[in-house]
Amino acid sequence: MQPATWDGCLGIYRTPDQVCTMIALSGFRTLVTDGKTIWVYHLSENGEQIAYNEIASGAQAPVQVSFVTADSPTEELDSQIVFQSQLSGDLTGSVQRTVLMADGRIYRERSAPLSNSKPTRKLIKTLSTKEVETFRNQLAQQGFVNLSRMRYLTQEAFADYPTIRLQTPSVSVEYIDLAIKQLPPNLQKVIAQWEALSQPRKNL
Repeated sequence: MQPATWDGCLGIYRTPDQVCTMIALSGFRTLVTDGKTIWVYHLSENGEQIAYNEIASGAQAPVQVSFVTADSPTEELDSQIVFQSQLSGDLTGSVQRTVLMADGRIYRERSAPLSNSKPTRKLIKTLSTKEVETFRNQLAQQGFVNLSRMRYLTQEAFADYPTIRLQTPSVSVEYIDLAIKQLPPNLQKVIAQWEALSQPRKNL
C-alpha cells in the first residue's frame, strides 16, 4: 500500500482527452493478488471511492509488483526528451540509455561510472515529425500514464541482474526483461513498440 494524492479521476486516465477535477484528494494505491495474478487499485483515504487500474494490473508470477516511492531517486528528463529507456543495475555499474528527442533524433549512450570512462553516444537514426507524433499517440493509447511509478521485477533483479526503466518527463516504470510475457499487456505493447522504433533503419 502506498499513500497518494489523487485528482478527481483517482489518478486513472482511460482516454487521452479525459477531463479530471483538479482537487487534492488524499488516498492510496494497493495491490491485490490471488497468488498468481496481481491487480492494482486506487482508493480515497476513507475507502469510499475505489478505482481499478486496469493498465497497471495483470502481471503474473514470478513477477513481483511494487510501487516506486515518491522520494526514490529518479532522473528528471529534459523537456526535449520524448521518451527514454535505461538499462542498469549489473555488477559493472554500466548504464545504457536509448533516448528519443523531440526533434526526432534517437541516440544510444553508454557509460560505466565504476571505470571512470567517458560516456559514449551514438546516433541511431532520426525520425520524421509524423513518426514522433505517432509514437506519442501510441503511448497515450496504451495508457502509459497509468503505469507511473510502478515496478515489475523478479528475484533476479536482487541478484544484480540489470533492470530497465521506461520514462517520459512525467511517467516512469521499471521492469526486468526476463519475464516480458508476465508483464501487464499494455506495458508489453509499449516495450514492443519502443524496441521496434529504436532499431537502426535497414539499408536498402
